[in-house]
Amino acid sequence: MRLTRRQLPGALAAAAWSASPQLSGTRAVAAYDEVARRFTVGNSRFQKRLRFTPDGRLELEFLGLTGGRNWARPASRWSTGFHVRTAGGPGAAEPVFLFGLADPKRMRLARHAVRGDPAGSMELELVFEEVDRGLELRLRLRGFADADVIEQWLEVHNSGREKLAGLERFDPLLVPLAVAPAETCRITYVQGERARSGRGAENIQPYGPYHVGRCELFAGQAFTLSTRQDRLSRRLPTSTAEYLNWFALEVPPGGDGLCGGLQWSGHWLIHFARRRDEVILQAGVDDFRRDLAPGETVVSPRAFYGCYRGDTDAGVRLLHRYLRAHVMPADPDGEFPWTHYNTWYNWNILLREEALREEARLAAGLGLECFYLDAGWYEGSPAERASFGLGLGTWRENREKFPSGIAAFADFIHSLGMKFGVWVEPERVDLRFVDQAGSPIRGAWLALADPARPPAPGGTHPLCFGNPEVVAWAKQTLSRLIAEYKVDWLKWDHNVYTVCTRADHGHQAGDGNFAHIQGVYEVMGHLRRQFPRLALENCSGGGHRTDFGILRFASTAWNSDATSPGYRVRYQVTGASYAFPAQYLNAWFIDNDEEPATDATPAARLDEYFRSRMYGALGISGRLASWPENLRAAARRAVELYKKIRPVLRRGDVYHLLPQTELFVPPMVAPAEWDAIESFAPELGIGFVLAFRAASPTESVTLPIRGLEPRVRYRVRWHDAGRAEIRTGAEWARRGVPVRLEDPFTSEVLWIEAS
Repeated sequence: MRLTRRQLPGALAAAAWSASPQLSGTRAVAAYDEVARRFTVGNSRFQKRLRFTPDGRLELEFLGLTGGRNWARPASRWSTGFHVRTAGGPGAAEPVFLFGLADPKRMRLARHAVRGDPAGSMELELVFEEVDRGLELRLRLRGFADADVIEQWLEVHNSGREKLAGLERFDPLLVPLAVAPAETCRITYVQGERARSGRGAENIQPYGPYHVGRCELFAGQAFTLSTRQDRLSRRLPTSTAEYLNWFALEVPPGGDGLCGGLQWSGHWLIHFARRRDEVILQAGVDDFRRDLAPGETVVSPRAFYGCYRGDTDAGVRLLHRYLRAHVMPADPDGEFPWTHYNTWYNWNILLREEALREEARLAAGLGLECFYLDAGWYEGSPAERASFGLGLGTWRENREKFPSGIAAFADFIHSLGMKFGVWVEPERVDLRFVDQAGSPIRGAWLALADPARPPAPGGTHPLCFGNPEVVAWAKQTLSRLIAEYKVDWLKWDHNVYTVCTRADHGHQAGDGNFAHIQGVYEVMGHLRRQFPRLALENCSGGGHRTDFGILRFASTAWNSDATSPGYRVRYQVTGASYAFPAQYLNAWFIDNDEEPATDATPAARLDEYFRSRMYGALGISGRLASWPENLRAAARRAVELYKKIRPVLRRGDVYHLLPQTELFVPPMVAPAEWDAIESFAPELGIGFVLAFRAASPTESVTLPIRGLEPRVRYRVRWHDAGRAEIRTGAEWARRGVPVRLEDPFTSEVLWIEAS
């Protein structure tokens, strides 16, 4: 669009670029009003407005839905926009803090720019200058025509002649929120993969992975979601080992909420601090320190946030629509997520081509759409049971296990009408292949927390993706692998991680985590561009890096290695579905002692096994050749059923009809409550409900079906009970839908369709 040159008023008179699209319909907006001295970004339904005060400060004037609650706290001492912390300079003991335009004597707004298309998205760029040190801060805000969400990120540029020492924080999000002293302020969040099995827990506690938590924030208190860990746990230093980087902040009982998150896969934090009449929200990268040379720029991850009315699910649906439209990559085809078979839990690394060909025939007979090899297919992986780390980094086929070659095996899988995939762990290598003849992997590429102590030989070790040479090697190697082996599905795992402090990798000693994640993104982005129809699965040891940054590249994510029994899987999917759309959540039915399957197991129990994995990407990892025929029949029923609900999974809104079940450890016994989840796609007029009795002593429950148009008539059909009723949406909402299951550990599927 054409940009017009304008001048900012008063003391802020500096060249700026501006445009003023009209606030109408569903058009995105980013504009500056010279008369009111006000910036606006958002759309006609949801806006953020910033204004200049007479003394030259920039404050938040409005944040919220049109006609709804104004979340803005204008007169905050911390201003708004961003938070930057640097070392204080030579001889200074205290760091320097910058909070937006809180101090016009130190910071000034130099210029602004507007770009984009009102029919899609509009971006507002605000450029601030700290003249004394030559620091330039570029705050970018992006609004969308079709989503009541704003993205916000920060660029820190050293425009001076001297090195800027010790940049430690460059938070792209600093928002003062107005909360009256008498109002209750509640934060909803989701735990990460903490103590994922729960078996080794010493104290009684809720089961960790994807536990939905809520806390009330009182005046004088602070609450932080982050990757920081207590020293006793020593869990993986990954993005979702502790929490998911998502939140919802609500002021009940009015039903006003603000939800958001951070698109980052490294160390991060989201912090809330409540004063008497405001809550300060800030978010950004953690565990970072870099000296910026003259002319150097560092760019933050994108934060995002939006406002909603209603319960937490209203915010979740807002978030999911935004993610599907503006963050998640395009699906490989119209049938994704594919029903799939994986070799890990049934074969481990003991892969044999002849046996797997038979398994593939059986998988195709079940109606599965993808067959992929997990760890152990590559050169250097032994034929006997051993660590799957042996051979990492070669990424060449193991001819002992696959005499015909992986490409020929892929051809066979494709001949059965299925997609083909393989597992990789690009960020770790077998040290036997480092600095060896014929191997491109160099010892100088290893990530070292203490450069003076190189790793002992004989094991595996992480690579530093902050090193441009490693990034180039990974791009070339993985591109060759995908093309040569005809790969449709690539599972990217990540099990061992060291934060690199070497200063000769293209990063500095204090920003190894930040540089590594940027390198991972660069490789994944390269694969996305080169192979646009590739399904990229994010794993990371089962959920340790399942975040909104990886979401820009990965089609689906392995939810957790704790994948049995069904009630544990449902618990995890329920929690994860607050942050992520259903199609992103990958879970398998596996052969396990907790879900016995014999030729005498009732069909309803077998159906419950598979349905417990259906709210997401449905997979199977079991020795099909050893399955009794009734289990195979149940799998065929499940795959057929899943393909019917898949269009709703891809486009539907989630409704958590019942609270997340109470699952405590130790010991982890089956919950005594029902659980149920609904997905409804308004534009299709169809939806479904998955309902499970588990160990509840109650045979029936009435479910509050939601999301229906009050005056439209809907047919609800009980899949197993074989009956149907037609009522208006208002009637279904008022009366609910009764579900009766005579036996524990059984399930029912409800179909909803506008009639």
